Amino acid sequence: MSRRIVACSADVLFKKCGLLKFSIAMLLGLCILSSAAKAQVLYGVLTGNVTDPSGAVVPGAQVEALNTARGVSRQTTTDSVGVYRFAELLPGVYKVTVSATSFGSFVAENVRIDANTTRRIDVQLQVKAQTESVTVSAGPPVLQTDRADVHTDISGREIEDLPVLASNGRNFQNAYRIIPGVGLPGENNSAAGNPQRAQTSNVNGLSINNNNTRIDGASDTYTWLPANVAYIPSADAIEAVNVVTNNFDAEQGMAGGLAANVIIKSGTNQFHGTAYEYHTDNQLRTRNYFRPAVVQPVKPKNIFNQYGGTLGGPIKKDKLFFFGAYEGTKIRTAGGASKSVAPASIRNGDFSALLPSVGSIIPGSVTAANPAGVPFVNCNATPAGGCIYDPNTGNADGTGRTAFPGNIIPSNRLDSAATTMAGLIPKPNVGDPNSPTNISNNFIPLGAPQYNLSRIDAKVNYVPNKKSMVFARYSISPSFIFDPPALGSAGGDATGGGQNGNAFSRVQSVALGGSYQLTPAMLWDVNAGYTRLRLNAENVDIGTNFGLDTLHIPGTNGTDPIYGGIPAFQISSWANLGNANTGNPFVFRDNQYVTNTNLSWIKGRHDLRFGLEYYRSGINHFQPQGGTFGTPRGTFGFDGSVTALNGAPKYAAANAYNSFAQFLLGLPQRDGKVIQNINPNALRFTTWALYARDRWQITPKLTFTYGLRWEYYPFATSDHTGAKFFDPTSGNVLIGGVGSVSENDGVDVGHGTFGPRFGIAYRLQSKTVIRAGYGISVDPNNFRALRDTFPNITNMDYQGGVLFGGSPFAPSTSLTGTNATLTPYPGLTTGIVLIPFTGFGNGVIRLPNNVGTTTVANPFRRGYAESYNLTVEHDFAGWVADVGYVGTRGIRIPLGLNINAGSVGPATNSPGNPGANQRRLLNANPAVCPTANCWGDINAVTPFKVTYYDSLQTKVNRRLSGGALIGAAYTFSKAIDYSENEGAVFHPFPADWASNKALAGFDRTHNLQAYGVYELPFGRTKRWAQHGVANILAGGWQLNWIMSRYSGVPLTVTSNINSSNALGSTNTPDLVGPITILGHVQHQDATGNFVNCALTDPTCQYFSASSFSQVNTAAPNFVPRYG
Repeated sequence: MSRRIVACSADVLFKKCGLLKFSIAMLLGLCILSSAAKAQVLYGVLTGNVTDPSGAVVPGAQVEALNTARGVSRQTTTDSVGVYRFAELLPGVYKVTVSATSFGSFVAENVRIDANTTRRIDVQLQVKAQTESVTVSAGPPVLQTDRADVHTDISGREIEDLPVLASNGRNFQNAYRIIPGVGLPGENNSAAGNPQRAQTSNVNGLSINNNNTRIDGASDTYTWLPANVAYIPSADAIEAVNVVTNNFDAEQGMAGGLAANVIIKSGTNQFHGTAYEYHTDNQLRTRNYFRPAVVQPVKPKNIFNQYGGTLGGPIKKDKLFFFGAYEGTKIRTAGGASKSVAPASIRNGDFSALLPSVGSIIPGSVTAANPAGVPFVNCNATPAGGCIYDPNTGNADGTGRTAFPGNIIPSNRLDSAATTMAGLIPKPNVGDPNSPTNISNNFIPLGAPQYNLSRIDAKVNYVPNKKSMVFARYSISPSFIFDPPALGSAGGDATGGGQNGNAFSRVQSVALGGSYQLTPAMLWDVNAGYTRLRLNAENVDIGTNFGLDTLHIPGTNGTDPIYGGIPAFQISSWANLGNANTGNPFVFRDNQYVTNTNLSWIKGRHDLRFGLEYYRSGINHFQPQGGTFGTPRGTFGFDGSVTALNGAPKYAAANAYNSFAQFLLGLPQRDGKVIQNINPNALRFTTWALYARDRWQITPKLTFTYGLRWEYYPFATSDHTGAKFFDPTSGNVLIGGVGSVSENDGVDVGHGTFGPRFGIAYRLQSKTVIRAGYGISVDPNNFRALRDTFPNITNMDYQGGVLFGGSPFAPSTSLTGTNATLTPYPGLTTGIVLIPFTGFGNGVIRLPNNVGTTTVANPFRRGYAESYNLTVEHDFAGWVADVGYVGTRGIRIPLGLNINAGSVGPATNSPGNPGANQRRLLNANPAVCPTANCWGDINAVTPFKVTYYDSLQTKVNRRLSGGALIGAAYTFSKAIDYSENEGAVFHPFPADWASNKALAGFDRTHNLQAYGVYELPFGRTKRWAQHGVANILAGGWQLNWIMSRYSGVPLTVTSNINSSNALGSTNTPDLVGPITILGHVQHQDATGNFVNCALTDPTCQYFSASSFSQVNTAAPNFVPRYG
């Protein structure tokens, strides 16, 4: 329920406004400077047929459309076949008057015009002698009669009233879930990286990056993370949102899934205002299911406040109007997701309490083949889970190792950096802090994250005369977010799950536009927009070189303070220590510019529109980031392999205790660091487009729309050079524009792509419309992945398996040198070995060994989406129902393809059998990698294969009296792809590509939404409680709802053990039996904690684990991705 406070209305007149001069000057400057453009769909179309009582057409009838709120009118006449058309009307409510000689006038009131829609008002005039005038109330739009696109109009009233909530309050994007074909909206990225808390959805089977949003014509794109929008206006500031999801008009580009146009409210001839406050706190919230009272007696603090208001009105009646909105949001919480920290009893290297009693049956050793199990003798004779093995014994491949005596690591073998960090870890605050078996979800963070954000929107509209109009809008949104480390002095991930430490941001958006009627049949409009994002995040310890000065680990931190803080320690099965956030710190200063010019021309039954489009954006970043491992402070990984025994039974494989023991020894199996050599790391992107479209009313019942759009995406450049491009045919990185290297690095992007669009709408009868459409939309990928290309970024990544013969049990380095001298691993380094940056040279640089990078395919055959639909819409008994088929084919939509992936095979080298790293595609090519052991993963953005989406989409809605609304939407669909959202291909080795084709990760067979707004019948204008105290207490309340029901998404079974030895792949096991759903859930102990169970215990398995096994390298049978 919600209640709103609305101010009174009044008329006012002012004579002067300085902003008017500014707006006109800016618009004139735009017209002079811009003949290129970015498409806008800001206006609505009003059309209809005028006939006499016999049904004959009435040519030459006078038609006026009056915007009742602003007093602005447009006039036209019907053509020779009785058709009138207003090609560009500002969104709003109109009064339509039709008059002709010898006929009485016809007046239609309350005609709602929305952006990017066509409203039809057919008129039958009466003979003047019989009727002087006919007045009707048109009411809301009913049928979509003249366009074949699949679109939904969401009114400002619906956005204000429906429960459209994000984590930071109301968000218009959450209303997208009531649109057929739109997946479950969700928030991506951290709050610092996405402070507006923009939501994303897969629409009609396409990538979340294929959606495009504009606000008053200004592109609302987040260039680096294009799935997100840059700015979210206050819900109360929005006039309407038009969302097209299939068969776009030729004017709409840079989108294949969803194109949204958000219109900010404008002032009118009356003052209108609102004020609001939304509040909730932990006392009003339910308890977290995973935090029963026995675990956390007091519900943690969770206070939310969102408040603001709007005000709009006239500056000069019928001429100049203003509108402004403010919204503030403050969120205060305490605590976060539970963590797993080492109990105090094992932090000194004493793991003796984990050993089974001599003679007892080793847990997990009872099998069908050995029902008696294996009695424990000692770790060397009968390996068991929790046995800690000395990496200074045995062989380099991990075989032959012996356990530490008594399962205790000698104190002289403990690494000083590790013991220092272990001493900073807080003790468990759930369960016994000393129990060696209390290792899972045993610590609840105590930090207090906070979120603060403001939004301001200001808009001015000016109507100099009946032929022209101008508008200007400015929006700004500053924010401050604080998310403390979860483990206090030991660092750890952010308590609230976002970016560690402090984050400041400021988002700004500017839109300017106008139109001019050249002739009664020709109208010209021009628009421009600018958006700037200034975002940053840095941890609370950024001013300290903790890794160098306190832990004394060589290669960590650096001379620049931005590399400061605690290095990252990623310990399998335990909470991360230090700052393991690979994207922290960062500073973004991103700009985008958009401008357009369009010409509309009504010629007989043809509504023609032409446009030239231009879009320019750029990123200016500091964010040393090279993937999911390396950080600018240095990162060390501990997976337990270095203290495990190769060849041990599965029940004695590496576990959490081996990981922590490996950490105490200071022997990571992987280490690395990311350094940004160029600051800012800058890229520039450009898009050009042309389009032409004709909407042809063939008959009064049949409208045919056809158009052609051309889009061209030149290769990216940098601020002073071309982009940096890794050439996989040579192993070199090319610096565009340096030396003899061409600015585009020789990357062939083609000469643009043509996208035809066709649509037909046939009015079968007055209450039934049939529509069909087909169109091609060009994929808008902008080459942003080149940001992380060497030498912009040096991503040093050392793995023990690569350094020591392919053994997955080998260390990569020693933290401080305590255990640097190991007999099986001669030459083991200490700390991180840094690779110096030597400049651009002649523009051709060899990619150093052990350095990762990103690149793009060459040639880059840009992909596109084919969309088509067949829909029937019918009006019955006050309800409007749509049912139709909607399909999409994504042709070469780009994915992340590891072009240095390895094949299935043995892990280590042997005569005639190269090891896992030597089998990588580039490493195996001596012309590119002479040493056969050059690099790890190299990701290339690659236009890849075909995606498939087919659906039955239905919706039904009805608008009731008093502003009430009820509706439902249902989608029955199937989506198939090879990966999604430009993500990584699971099995990137070419021979395994076919195994990636499967149900999409976002596929939901059934999607049902039911929604409504109902005003309770109490208050001044209602049936009851119209006066006095009853009106004050009971008036104005609403009941609002959205009910969402979805099918589940597909599940992929993965393995944390790379038994296939196919490096660069996501590890999926072999399928050895039918998949059996058991339906069980994880157990809870007496205190309510969720506990892990043995792999052999089916009572806590949702599906039978016996259907899967480790990969048979001789004949792999991978589990299907999302099978």
